[in-house]
Amino acid sequence: QQGCLTAREPGVTGDSTLKAAGMGLLGPRVPRLKLGRHDPAPCVPSAGKALYPNQDSVVIPAVETPKGLSDQRLRHRQRTGPGEITVHWASKGMDIPQPSRGYGRRTAKGDDVKHVFKAGEKMGVAEHRNTVGEAIYDSTKKEPLGKTWIRGHVLPSCTQDTSFQGFGKEYPPRISAKEAIFPRDPVEETEHSLTLYKRTHNSHAAGEPFVRDYEWPKEVVADPRHRFGRVVAKDSNSCGVGVKSALTTDRPNLQSGPTTGVMDLNLASFKEVSGDHLGTSKNLLQNLHVTEDHTFGVSTAADDIGVGQLIRGFYSAEEQAPDQDLGRCTSRGRRNFLSWRPMGIPTVRNDILPPAKRSLANSTNYGDETDARGLIAPGKFQHKGVEDEDFFARRSPEELLEIVRRVSPEISHADFDDVFARAVELHEDGDTSSASVEALMIAFSDWTVAQQRPPNQVPIL
Repeated sequence: QQGCLTAREPGVTGDSTLKAAGMGLLGPRVPRLKLGRHDPAPCVPSAGKALYPNQDSVVIPAVETPKGLSDQRLRHRQRTGPGEITVHWASKGMDIPQPSRGYGRRTAKGDDVKHVFKAGEKMGVAEHRNTVGEAIYDSTKKEPLGKTWIRGHVLPSCTQDTSFQGFGKEYPPRISAKEAIFPRDPVEETEHSLTLYKRTHNSHAAGEPFVRDYEWPKEVVADPRHRFGRVVAKDSNSCGVGVKSALTTDRPNLQSGPTTGVMDLNLASFKEVSGDHLGTSKNLLQNLHVTEDHTFGVSTAADDIGVGQLIRGFYSAEEQAPDQDLGRCTSRGRRNFLSWRPMGIPTVRNDILPPAKRSLANSTNYGDETDARGLIAPGKFQHKGVEDEDFFARRSPEELLEIVRRVSPEISHADFDDVFARAVELHEDGDTSSASVEALMIAFSDWTVAQQRPPNQVPIL
């Protein structure tokens, strides 16, 4: 009968709350357990596994605040009761005065802007006398209060007319930015204006040479083969005198030998040894006396193992077998025992379902990611979320009609039935209730070509 009592019935005494009514529904009240907590449902077996044998219940008491603490330690641990205002532990026990005018010293209030302006205001005769006294200053004459600056300009009488439009040139009709950047009928620039623009801005057309307008002498203008510079020798027969003179710059003329220089013998010998000479290698100061057929370096040692043996391999079956400790723990006392069930978590989690909304920080592979081929050669519509397998999946006629209507809204149901029948025939599996998008695309393309072909034309197979 206690399970039928409620919080408002007179039979419930002491714990006259909704909690007591709910406790009555679970069964008769029992005293406190040995571990210090109430069992709210004694008729329901406890869930879980006991920590030690002969344990009465798996309900573990919560950690309570130790008793007998000092006031200072109790301030940090004490919690507020029902309806009590939370107070900082450092403010507990302090005698805080009642609200009043506030702490500190009150700031002295000065005069506001209105009183400051009123202090210098003059009225009546005093204001007139002040105006007459200020009239002698140049700033008062040129800059009167409430008026524009008077500069002393004397304007023509026509400016006083009400029909005067003002100075300057009349502004042309307003044009748009498009016409200003790309005018429809541009006026071609004259040769004189282009010349002035080149002189002021150094702007030339593409491929146009920079002309400085030099006035050359008559000898230069009359000779089309004129070249600047000094002619050492005239090569009339094209015997290579010019190249010879360029390679023998150390000679005074082409017929003589090198110029004889007087210098120290040690310096001349050093230049002869350490310098670079034309047509010969540099002397590395090795002083090696070898024959002409001598070859430097160490010869390659002969090896009986060829490339074919390296590719095919020549290890025995025992050497090619995996090690005994492959995939096992090598520490004694911690080695895994052999079982049919694989240990650990697989890299690709095919054993669980992926979440409906995956976080950006979730790097788990649930088996729905693209393989290496998809990364190297992705599909044509993969950037829009459409995989290649979606084109070969079989779909119902209603779904295919909705797809075709997006491409050709004017297609009728009769025409779609013809296209769908042709797409079903392409599968050649006897299933007439569905077709793929790939087969429908081929059938729709053939149907479009047939609609555009004249009636008397025979299709080319």
